Amino acid sequence: MNFFTDMIKAKKNIANKIDLSDSMNIAFGIDAHFALGMGVLMSSIIKNNPSATIAFHVFTDKLISDDISHLAALGRAHKILLYIFIILIIINLLHFPLFLHGPRLFIIVL
Repeated sequence: MNFFTDMIKAKKNIANKIDLSDSMNIAFGIDAHFALGMGVLMSSIIKNNPSATIAFHVFTDKLISDDISHLAALGRAHKILLYIFIILIIINLLHFPLFLHGPRLFIIVL
């Protein structure tokens, strides 16, 4: 059993199809409470790197449909790729420090 492969329930590109070979890859591990903050950070990254091809990879246990729609609109408005990975929380993370809305720690190797 591959821990990281098995914890991904679904993967979906919600924006553009671009070549990843020359892209700046940025990953986020969030819960639904941080979608707005992540969108602000994505907008800042896009604005401050106008010539870069950017690929965002979002790892989350769930997002509400409005957040997905807003992220997709952001992605379509710019030359970016935006993948959403829905993951299973398969380990008890309660022994890690809490941050606002609950425990989250993900180490992702792309």
